[in-house]
Amino acid sequence: MFTVHICTYHGKYFWFAFVKTGGREIAKGLVGDNMDNDNHLCNAVSAITMVAKGEGDWLKCTSSNGSTSVMYTDSLRIISSFPGFLVTNDAI
Repeated sequence: MFTVHICTYHGKYFWFAFVKTGGREIAKGLVGDNMDNDNHLCNAVSAITMVAKGEGDWLKCTSSNGSTSVMYTDSLRIISSFPGFLVTNDAI
């Protein structure tokens, strides 16, 4: 299972997709702040996928309304992240 937690700057949006090896998009989402204020918006989306040995999953920005960074970060408490974990039936 993979999760993305993305925060955007005020007035910015970020379309994204979880992508498997080979380019197939397995889940899509949007994070954006169209409010007329000085705040930012954070959102989290998760996807469960089967991954074979040698394959990978990653996050791709498919569209945004910024020519510079749209992802907001505050080094003290607010970050964007892409965590995941692997469940296997292989004997340990």
